[in-house]
Amino acid sequence: MTEAIAKIGGVRREAKTKDIKIYRLKANSKDREIISVNYDRIKKGEQKDVMLEPYDIVEVDKSKKSITQLVLETALGIGRTAIGGIGNALPQRVLY
Repeated sequence: MTEAIAKIGGVRREAKTKDIKIYRLKANSKDREIISVNYDRIKKGEQKDVMLEPYDIVEVDKSKKSITQLVLETALGIGRTAIGGIGNALPQRVLY
């Protein structure tokens, strides 16, 4: 999985790297199982990397911002408009 993430340029600063989801097709089924992965632990060598299989979907969600972060971004003019923020609220997905 780390190789696939590296190929797309890595994870964004606001990525929720402690809870990455891999959606994998179950054998002889159209249903998918969900594999939860902690990317931070993989990078530290505390968790084994997951080898992706054909048709896997990797989803990296955005972490929630604290009230302090939101206030600071708004004060600095970094806050996004409602329309511009819609696309950024969606999780990042990689199809393998």
